[in-house]
Order: sequence, then C-alpha cells, then structure tokens
Amino acid sequence: MAAACHYLNNKLKAYLYADQALQYFKQTNNFRRVIDTETLMLAQTCYSNDFEETIEQYEKLIKSCKIYNEINKKNVLLNNFAFEYFIRKKYKMARQLYKESMQSSLANKKNELYLTSLKGYIHCCLEIGNVHTKSELFNLIQEGLSKAEDSFLHKMYFTLLLSLLEGKKEDYYHNLHKDVIPYLKRIGDLFTACFYEKEIYHYFLTIGDLEMVARISRSLIDNYLDFN
Repeated sequence: MAAACHYLNNKLKAYLYADQALQYFKQTNNFRRVIDTETLMLAQTCYSNDFEETIEQYEKLIKSCKIYNEINKKNVLLNNFAFEYFIRKKYKMARQLYKESMQSSLANKKNELYLTSLKGYIHCCLEIGNVHTKSELFNLIQEGLSKAEDSFLHKMYFTLLLSLLEGKKEDYYHNLHKDVIPYLKRIGDLFTACFYEKEIYHYFLTIGDLEMVARISRSLIDNYLDFN
C-alpha cells in the first residue's frame, strides 16, 4: 500500500503506511525489510526543508546496506540520494553520487538502475558544464540509447538529453510535455510525472507562454485533487 501511494504521489498516505510496516519489521528483526521501508519513507521527504537530517538518514541507510552486503539496495539509495541533491540544483554532489551508483550497478549487472543513474549523471554534467567534452557526452548518451534496448521510457529520456546537449531546449520541453509525461501517467508513475510537470511549468512561465502555464496548472491541480 505504501509503494502504491508513493507512485500515486500521495506522500502522506505512503509515509503512514510505510511507518506501520516499519514497526512490524523492527518487531520481527527483519533488518533488510527495515532498509526497504526506510528507503521508501525517505522518498516521501523530497523537498524537505531539513536537508541535513535527510543527508544523515541516507548515510545511515547506505552504511547499513554495506553491513548486510545489500549492494542493489545501496545502489538504489545512492541514486535516490543523488536525486535529492539534483532537485536542489546541487549538481556537483549529485553527479558524484550518480557516478558511484553507475559504477556499482554496472559491476552488478543491474542494467535498469545503471541507466537511471547514467541519465542523472549526464543531466548533471550538462548543468555543470566543462566536465566532459560535447563528444564525450554524446557518446554517453549513445551508450544509454544502446543499453536501453526495449525500454521505451529510457530511450525517451536519453533522446531528451540529446536535445539538451544540442542546445535545443524548446524541443526538450516540448517532448517532455508531449511524450514523456503522458507516458509516465499511463504507466502509473504519477510521482515522476508531477516532478516533470513542475519543471516545464517553470520553463513556460519563464518564456511567457501563459497558455501553456494555464494548461499545466490545471493538470497539476487535477493531479492534486486525484491524490486527495
């Protein structure tokens, strides 16, 4: 139930259900499930004002994963931790964490998580600038497209990054709005869809496209009403 509420972007219910599960797993000394549940609870605190506390929680959980040799759980945490930095525009630290997750995920043949971390790593590099040459970033994007194979979503993500690399911001936001967000909603990942809708809202507000701003505002309001 907590995971379902998370993907429906109902953070409050997700947190409450996860907290109930956490108490049970602690009582039964199921430490690996404690890690899973606390990871889910941390995901509900994105945009939290108390970022220092969030950092401490991530570091504690990553340490626990190392103790129990839960490599895949550690990689998920590294990726989520990187995202926390990314949404706060702390791209250098986000890039470092995405890189660590990439290296560990590839070594453990976790292709899906590797692609997610690679996407985040490239996006950070584009935001920072002067980390890789344009040619190097192009090759990384091509690697992502190649490894994506049958993953339609990851192919869209790496195509978006190619637009950013080529300086085609209008194409990036247009395709994000036209293709990626509707697809995310169709597969039920409303959490990520909402994140990207906020991103394109600020873009269209910046360029003064008030018609698009109004349209996205209605979508965000509708999503909020659906969640509640």
